[in-house]
Amino acid sequence: LQADQLAQVLSLDMAEWWRPTGANFLGAVKKDQIVRAVTEAVSVADARRLSLLKKDGMIEKAEVLLAATSWLPDPLKTATSTIGAEVPGNPE
Repeated sequence: LQADQLAQVLSLDMAEWWRPTGANFLGAVKKDQIVRAVTEAVSVADARRLSLLKKDGMIEKAEVLLAATSWLPDPLKTATSTIGAEVPGNPE
């Protein structure tokens, strides 16, 4: 709670500083969490295509898809986070 308050006071948006990669996030979570991230940040269609891949391929493709977004996992989200803001026409 204090960290959220501090982030808000400082207008800290972790999306400006962090991107999900295979090394720092995608390699450590389950496949369904990767699919959920791509669904939230990119599109349902891309997430469906991703779900057909083995984990190594999924990580590689998800890293590229998520790089153009400001998606953050829940622990890094704050009130100032702009989830998926760079992705126009997100709903599908």
